[in-house]
Amino acid sequence: MTDRQDILTECHNMVSHRFHYQSDDKTFGRPEYWMSYAKDVIEGKDFTGDCDDFCMTMVEVLVDHYQIPRSDIRMVICDVEAGRGRHIVCTVDDVDTTIVLDNRYSYIMPWEDLSAYTWIMYAIMDKPNFWIEWPTE
Repeated sequence: MTDRQDILTECHNMVSHRFHYQSDDKTFGRPEYWMSYAKDVIEGKDFTGDCDDFCMTMVEVLVDHYQIPRSDIRMVICDVEAGRGRHIVCTVDDVDTTIVLDNRYSYIMPWEDLSAYTWIMYAIMDKPNFWIEWPTE
């Protein structure tokens, strides 16, 4: 495991232990609402949200608490296995691979290990409003 993977594991554990899943419909009364709870997590507080809230929180904790450059971080929209619908994860570039930080798993993993996911589009966090379609083969 690389030094960066040690940092990513620590960050994933920090955010995951504070995260409690609840849909935006139930939390905010609407289908989508993206929000970061990084400040709460860094202060040791729990938060409730869905995959986009987990992902945004992960991005901000990586940047603000662990000083990972925004240019190494992506938010990636994907389809998950068995037609369960759209999902979003945080990815971070490492030496020879890209690491996925996903609220559906209690550990980090290389993106190629998520073969059941179909990658749709991504945004690099130094240009967060610019979404790029995932290249098809």
